[in-house]
Amino acid sequence: MGVSGLSSYIRGDSSSFRQTRLHNSLIVLDGKNIINNLYYNSGILTQYNGEYMAFDVATEQFILKLRQCNLTPIFVIDGLNEMSKMRTILNRKRDRLITCFNLQTAATDLPLRDGGFEDFRIRLLPSLACQSFLSTLDRLGVLHITVDFEADQVAAALAIHLGAPLISNDSDFYIFAPYWASSGGLTYIPTDLCDFETPRSFDGGYYLEAQMFVAREGRTFQGLAPIQRPLFAVLCGNDYIPFGYFDNYIPEPATQQHFVEHDDQAASRSAGPSRKSAKFQRVVDWLSGFGGDIVEPVNRIISGFPLAERPQAAQYLLAGLASYSVPMDQVTPYLEYLFGGKPPSCRVRQVIPHDLHPSSQEYGLRALQSLAEGNSDPQLIAEWSPRLMKAFRQRRIQPGYCDALYSFGIVMSPRVEDVKNRESIHLCSLPLRQLFVGILVEATAADRLNLPGINFAHDRPLFYEYRRVGSSSFQKHEVPFERLPLFGSKAFAFLRQKLCLPNRPPVIPAWLHGLACILFLWARFDARPETARLCYSPIALAVCACAIAAQMRLLGGGGGRGGRSGRGRGRGRGRGGSGDNGARVAMVRHFESLRPSYVTEPLNFSFLHALAQLQSVHYGLATLVSL
Repeated sequence: MGVSGLSSYIRGDSSSFRQTRLHNSLIVLDGKNIINNLYYNSGILTQYNGEYMAFDVATEQFILKLRQCNLTPIFVIDGLNEMSKMRTILNRKRDRLITCFNLQTAATDLPLRDGGFEDFRIRLLPSLACQSFLSTLDRLGVLHITVDFEADQVAAALAIHLGAPLISNDSDFYIFAPYWASSGGLTYIPTDLCDFETPRSFDGGYYLEAQMFVAREGRTFQGLAPIQRPLFAVLCGNDYIPFGYFDNYIPEPATQQHFVEHDDQAASRSAGPSRKSAKFQRVVDWLSGFGGDIVEPVNRIISGFPLAERPQAAQYLLAGLASYSVPMDQVTPYLEYLFGGKPPSCRVRQVIPHDLHPSSQEYGLRALQSLAEGNSDPQLIAEWSPRLMKAFRQRRIQPGYCDALYSFGIVMSPRVEDVKNRESIHLCSLPLRQLFVGILVEATAADRLNLPGINFAHDRPLFYEYRRVGSSSFQKHEVPFERLPLFGSKAFAFLRQKLCLPNRPPVIPAWLHGLACILFLWARFDARPETARLCYSPIALAVCACAIAAQMRLLGGGGGRGGRSGRGRGRGRGRGGSGDNGARVAMVRHFESLRPSYVTEPLNFSFLHALAQLQSVHYGLATLVSL
């Protein structure tokens, strides 16, 4: 996310960072970034579609180290996808599909190699990684919140409001600031520049050593006012701007020669990074000549386009600037959710310009307005009931499914699956998504204009979904659904009627019955010979055996039930659950010891496909139950 190449460019300037100690404070963390960082950097295998017990252990150890330093984390997590980022999101999903295809090709080529081969450890999170992470946070009583759309702007606003460090690897956080404050700012620490592994001791306890970004002191943005950094990012190209769109319209600063590289020079070295660096420096040098103003440089940029192209150029530029607006006046609901009725007061004072009312041709003033006010998108989920809103904030209702109503459609991400021979793993959970959308459309009672993702033009309303077709493409599918009122129905009675789920005998624990329902739905929706008789399915029997063994070990080892005890109230200092992951650590080590090192076990894509299907059904059923 953010400006391509910007992190590497800034990291090349050591003066842009200063060593700091983290202890005795709140810290705001980019939830998705931390999930990725933990999963990929903890040595957990990714090619088996989820090592969730090991991930639970890694997550708890991470939280315990923060608590050792008396740090109170707040994890802020992305919500709905934004309409304007459809192209970027779909391109990323296609890249993941290519990764899955390459994995299957490499793993099935002769000679066959063991599935644990390091080259097979691709950068692809399993389906339930986020849910597993949040389940651990809830067990430990850690604060987290899912925001309406992308987390970047809200995370920056919360960190500025609380005066707390913000930790992420997203290059957009080099840009964010309280643009109209006379003092103070955003304390941004890149994730990989914070040593989470080794808390260090000092007289007052323990601390984490980190490198914080110091924009005002470093040479990277020398001469740029904080308010000019968003314009820098837009001109260089962020997620909202087509690649290289403004490159030919950035004037040369008077003191700099135009950057030209001859073919023989380009062939002799890697020209990409150097060209980006030259462009970044060129934009900084040019903007710094305007003394902290963005109105005049915006006017000059837009006026450089042919008259017919100016509206489109302005649209891109304004959308890009709006993505760097810091919504300080919109964080109150999030603060109240996290801290209750009396949230901490704001640590920064600034006077944000309002009531500008520029004309359509006053591009510079419109740019200033976009940065001050952000997007004017309607508060799409504001009409939800308090119960639904709370479930969304807790991420019990999955935002990815809500994209069917409020964005361009549900994008079903590929996993480690049989992309060469089988249909998408998500087809077997399609009936759950149809049911979810039908219930949510009826439950929200929203005006049709506030449901941009739903097509009401047909006899039956439709939503859209993007799924893998074959091994190389994503296709958009129209999915009909039926609006379904609940009318006070009991949850399981309603689902049993609609999905024909089996009853739960009193002797069967609820968690085991839930697993049986997942297997039942998988077998029925998959409708293949190997799942026709569920009681004879080796995959179903293996899943049940592992689940029962794990649950018995946890209960016997004092590991607790893994319940979602933390619900986003208080300061999150409570330990929740047991706080003791000894049973989980022992179980992970035991499972790892069961595989003999001398036996070659290639990846079985038939099994991996079924495992991914089961997780897709689990994801859908859990989301449906949350309604």
